[in-house]
Amino acid sequence: MNALCRELDDSGTAQATPPGGWGPWVDGGVNLTVQGVRVDFIYRELGRVRQSVEDAQAGRISLHAQTGHPHGIHGHHYAAELATCRVLSGPLGRLEAWKASLRPYPDALRVALIAHYGWQSGFWLDGFAAKGIKRGDLAYIQGCTFRAVTAMVQMLCAQAGVWLTNEKGALALASAVPGAPAEFADRVGAALSVSDLDALRTLSRENAEPGER
Repeated sequence: MNALCRELDDSGTAQATPPGGWGPWVDGGVNLTVQGVRVDFIYRELGRVRQSVEDAQAGRISLHAQTGHPHGIHGHHYAAELATCRVLSGPLGRLEAWKASLRPYPDALRVALIAHYGWQSGFWLDGFAAKGIKRGDLAYIQGCTFRAVTAMVQMLCAQAGVWLTNEKGALALASAVPGAPAEFADRVGAALSVSDLDALRTLSRENAEPGER
């Protein structure tokens, strides 16, 4: 494995981690640069992928701490990856079958995510961030407003049946789904830059479940 990594990597020094070397959910792998292009090779244990698919289909929501993921990783994360990836090789056909089982976006997952995150943005803003404003606790305020925004993003993507794999680019993705508040990403960025809770509250109301707007 490491010999192949060194052969592919432009620097010739890349070395893969053992399983679990990057934490329980990213698992491990190696960062390569191949002909000037960054390539991440990341392990996935098939049993956990199968469980993730089953969790998505059943609408089971769990969130797990993982370094590099400030919101954390959901139990259905691997299912989201599989649903949006292009399978290059699957000799036993399992990946293709699991991928096919995730089309269309599972109704149970949509319902569960809306129920789980539908109330959270307002609670993070009014129940926690507002108290941080009174204390002038900027770090706490920023943490609370980030969680409020991630709740809105989860809601928007779930309502639209759009798979969300992680936080990277999630705001832009959510801003582009049908039914997103106008200029969602720009307005979130402006509000976060000055901890404008009123602007975030407005977005939270606009982001309410369809039928409640």
